[in-house]
Amino acid sequence: MSSMSITFDNVSVKREARAILSRITFSTGEVPVFILFGPSGSGKTSLLRLINRLDEPDSGEICVLGRPIREHLPTVLRRRVGMIFQEPRLMDGTVEANIRFAAEYHGIPLDMEAALERVGLPGGGSRDVRELSGGEKQRVALARALAVDPDVLLLDEPTASLDRQAVLKVEELLLNLTVEGKLRAIFVTHDLAQVSRLGGTGLVLSGGTVVHEGHIPSYLDGNHV
Repeated sequence: MSSMSITFDNVSVKREARAILSRITFSTGEVPVFILFGPSGSGKTSLLRLINRLDEPDSGEICVLGRPIREHLPTVLRRRVGMIFQEPRLMDGTVEANIRFAAEYHGIPLDMEAALERVGLPGGGSRDVRELSGGEKQRVALARALAVDPDVLLLDEPTASLDRQAVLKVEELLLNLTVEGKLRAIFVTHDLAQVSRLGGTGLVLSGGTVVHEGHIPSYLDGNHV
């Protein structure tokens, strides 16, 4: 197993006797961007939350970065496995304050200009986050997550509320980062065109179960629902 891979072995989650995830088994392997695809309510976000220990499974085993997930302290795990939500969760204040907060919390030195340049916001550290567009806010959230040098980035439909130009810019940035080989990503989406642009490999979820693992467009082209 790759030290950067994430594996699920027969993982299930129940809430009030209702199955949210049922016997989920997969491995992300060596794929730079691993996609979780399916309709709303299929279990994509629930699966993602398990990887960051925002929730715990009722049964089964999860391994993250070469170790059982329960061996990771949540605070340490969340530095190595960052998470970006659909709606950017930024603090009041400047772009720089938002990005610096994460690095200082974990005691990691930060080159602010490099952090801004990396996400396409050079010289924008003094801007108030309230003045930013949706795409710019998402880039700040990405810069904040990257400031702690994670191994894996979890992205929960991060472009769902953005216009097409902003969507393509976020995708390009993500792909460029993963091509460097220092970052893996798990990307939640229900947009098939986006699946193809991001490489097409991952899981198709339906009703809390895995109905396909592998190349998603080929599976859907076979008239599967």
